[in-house]
Amino acid sequence: LKDRVQYNEDGTIKTKIIRAPFVQIPLGITEDRLIGSVDVEESVRTGTTVYQPGLLAEAHRGVLYVDEINLLDDGIVNLLLSVLTDGVNVIEREGVSFRHPCRPLLIATYNPDEGNVREHLLDRIAINLSADVVQDFGDRVSAVEIAMNFQNRAKEVLVESKDATEAARTQVILAREYLKEVTMSREQMKYLVTEAIRGQCQ
Repeated sequence: LKDRVQYNEDGTIKTKIIRAPFVQIPLGITEDRLIGSVDVEESVRTGTTVYQPGLLAEAHRGVLYVDEINLLDDGIVNLLLSVLTDGVNVIEREGVSFRHPCRPLLIATYNPDEGNVREHLLDRIAINLSADVVQDFGDRVSAVEIAMNFQNRAKEVLVESKDATEAARTQVILAREYLKEVTMSREQMKYLVTEAIRGQCQ
């Protein structure tokens, strides 16, 4: 592992920040806007069929965000599940057959009071967290203080937290490499399941 990691002159691990797309799927989205369609105007102008990418093409290797996912149309949900499961978006429109990779990180929110998320959709979501965990008075005060401190002196806070941020980044990079060699016993799996239940993860 040490042979594969490159370091800067100051001893920190070399990292490269790659800008990842952040794409939001709005409620009421059409099938063509989601998976792509034929650009009629361009097709007429050029005399050839031109494919117009949808939101799934934009979200590849980025973040795909859905607010109120439980309110999405059933047809859109099924299309989304098919693409996320296969990692490939296949479009067949008006004589056009086109495919492209689609492997985004799906992040979604929903309000249980407005309806449940479909079971087959929950099966495709790795982590389900509840945001209604009760916080005590001290936790709420600390959260407000942190937010106000960052709002009033953001640059100073970033400088002050630089070492902690760099340490966390290094841990993540090393963890990704060590994960390839990790094996898990049944007892460890039972412990993780117990902790997940205690943390209200589904």
